[in-house]
Amino acid sequence: MSRSPIEKLVNLLGKQWVQSQLAEYESFRKEYSPVDLWSHRHATTSPIIPLLFEYHHPEYARRQKTPFGHWYGDPLHSLGQIASDIYSFEGYWSLMPYQLVADHFKYKLSTTEQFNSFIFELLVAKDVRKRYEAYDVEALFFDPATDRGGPDIVLRRGADETEIYCKARSPLAALDVSFDVLQYVFGCFYRLVQGSGRSYKLGIDLKGKFTVADADGLLDQLRSAFTSRSEVLKDPKGSPYHAELFRLNTPTDGMSLAQINSLLARDTADLWVEIGGFNPSGQAKATRVAVCSVSANEHKTFEDHVIEIVRQTAREAKGGNPLIVAVHFHRYVGWEDHLGKLTSRVKLRQRVEGILGQHPNIKYVSVFSNGQEYAMLPSDAQRAGTQNVEVSNRYFVEKPKSRLYVKGDAFSYRLEKKEKEAQE
Repeated sequence: MSRSPIEKLVNLLGKQWVQSQLAEYESFRKEYSPVDLWSHRHATTSPIIPLLFEYHHPEYARRQKTPFGHWYGDPLHSLGQIASDIYSFEGYWSLMPYQLVADHFKYKLSTTEQFNSFIFELLVAKDVRKRYEAYDVEALFFDPATDRGGPDIVLRRGADETEIYCKARSPLAALDVSFDVLQYVFGCFYRLVQGSGRSYKLGIDLKGKFTVADADGLLDQLRSAFTSRSEVLKDPKGSPYHAELFRLNTPTDGMSLAQINSLLARDTADLWVEIGGFNPSGQAKATRVAVCSVSANEHKTFEDHVIEIVRQTAREAKGGNPLIVAVHFHRYVGWEDHLGKLTSRVKLRQRVEGILGQHPNIKYVSVFSNGQEYAMLPSDAQRAGTQNVEVSNRYFVEKPKSRLYVKGDAFSYRLEKKEKEAQE
């Protein structure tokens, strides 16, 4: 009997490594994780481990219920899809040394930033291969020897080559802050809220790099504050953050989804917001709400992030092959202020066009935010909409016989003959 893609992925990563990670994850969950928040993990735990835990413990998956105010997708379906997509490229990466590939996969799945980048690359490669059967698709991101700053995917048909650069980024990355550290803080904070019988908001203002040690120090303060029913937090000397704890006045009968949404609408965080709603009686409204809101004085806007990525890609690209730059921002608080408004989209297009005029080999830039093709981590469903911008390089002059287009939805490609282009 042939093994499922998930079983094959477990074997590739190493059964001993997986079992060790699962044991640590289960122990951590019992002590620190809130009720039903299946994806909560320590900051040093791979994002793939909660999914593998669901796979190895289906009885737990059947008992759990989705926390109020959160949307996760089906973890087992997501894991199966990821594993299937990985093994659909087995003909490419299986030619490499086995242990080298296994170590590279562990690295690709080690943090949220790495994980999201890998999934994004995988989705783009899968879509391109499906649409362009006449082209050879080289999924270079599977190869640990791939040059840093080089293309992630190459489409090749004879002398016709197009390079695709996949850039996935969290707004936290610019501050050298790991998303994993913040989700670790949120989950532990949410657990405290569930046990307190009250609702709270935790506001964090980042002044520098926020490490696991900083997170542990903050959590120790929170535990003391909840035990004493105090809302006073003191910043450690030389602390890279300032934190405040606020009591939320919620209705005695709980908060509806619309009311929880209103908390998001009023929040002033510029980097990241996570909200959890919990009702121990299982009713429709949440009687305990936890809000974690993260801001920073020094942060880049959504637009500046895009411009920086396009400029960096243009500098790093070698040779004169046509390029496509695909940019994905995950969990960006300010996406609606940018891609959700026509004036912002026009301004962004104009700035990108200014760069493309200097780099005619870049054919298209595709930008989109908050896509949820694979939903692995806590995500507030009310902000799950996806917006995208496609910018065509009008300065691009092409020599190959065919041309690759990116139009409409992100990665909606089509080929047209050069003769037709000439007529246009």
